[in-house]
Amino acid sequence: MPINDEYIGAKLKEARIALGLTLDDVAQKVGWNSYQILSNIEQGKRAIKVSELTRLCKIYYKEMGYFIDENYPVVSTNISWRARLKGDDCLESQGKIREIYENYGLLENMTGEKSELLIEKCTAVDEAKPFEFAETLAKEVGDKFKLGFRPSSNLVDALETNGGIRLLFIDLADGISAAAMTGNYGDMLFVNHSESPWRRNFNMAHELFHILTSKVFKLPQFDDPDREQKPVHEKMADAFASALLIPRDTLYAELKKLIKDKKIQLIDLINLAIAFEVSTQALLWRLCHFNILAKQVVDDLLSSDDFNNQNREKRILNNCPEKLFSRRFVRLGLKAFNEGKISKGKLCSIFNTTRAELSDFVRSWGFEEEYLIDSQIQTDNT
Repeated sequence: MPINDEYIGAKLKEARIALGLTLDDVAQKVGWNSYQILSNIEQGKRAIKVSELTRLCKIYYKEMGYFIDENYPVVSTNISWRARLKGDDCLESQGKIREIYENYGLLENMTGEKSELLIEKCTAVDEAKPFEFAETLAKEVGDKFKLGFRPSSNLVDALETNGGIRLLFIDLADGISAAAMTGNYGDMLFVNHSESPWRRNFNMAHELFHILTSKVFKLPQFDDPDREQKPVHEKMADAFASALLIPRDTLYAELKKLIKDKKIQLIDLINLAIAFEVSTQALLWRLCHFNILAKQVVDDLLSSDDFNNQNREKRILNNCPEKLFSRRFVRLGLKAFNEGKISKGKLCSIFNTTRAELSDFVRSWGFEEEYLIDSQIQTDNT
């Protein structure tokens, strides 16, 4: 199809519908008095101005080339959500995630540093023994990715460096914990940077299971972690996450130090969960899995105001947000910029920052000396 008003209009309509936006929604965002202007553009009845198209690119989280270049690479993706929202409420975040996913893929192509998953995805699952399967897979991943005795402490670096997993911390809407995406640019994990560290760790591990089993189970479109009745693949993902973050041998070694006369102090359980960098709830259910604590005991503890208050008081100082993006993502962006593959404006767009704030952003990641960002910002007038 030739690149004309009709072609551009059709692509604009496609992008709008993909985000679940109405004509009126977009018209209000752009500042048009009537949705009919956009309707005419989408039908090819009215040419779009460059300034208008630029505005729509931001609203639709798309590059200009997506609308005006028929050879623009098509990215096919599947998304799995871990959220406490209805699926429709994730649409805005979906656009943001797709944009970052495409940016990451483009940066890898520009720099020649494509990331490959360093463990084979599962082609079969023992559904007769789902939890044993999850436990075994977690042990394999822990060994392959060199996660060590306390996996949470180096989980982020291990997933990207040792596992070939693209992992990004981003600003997601409240209620959205994480997402996994597969597509033309490979597999990627997105985690809400503002959630507590122990929740971030569990969500990362949970979504990693979905990626590793995506050849067997289609990525679940939507997963509410609070629902009581979960499908088997979600229960397996939870079991995998617990086993990955709380290795059996390490757990038993720590318990041996704490249990005296077959008893353990409640505060010790909380401190142990903090040491593993997981929620106390995850630790308790892990102990229940090994029949160290009875299910009723776990239920009673989780419903105890006294226990929950102790837990909150111990954790309040450790509840800090994660820096946005990841070290590898930032490094690839800077490499592409230094090699002249992207402009400073595009770099700022990728990092969601301004020219004035770029130096501080790069310095926060410790790249100022290697990439001489200060001098580049002062001399680059493009």
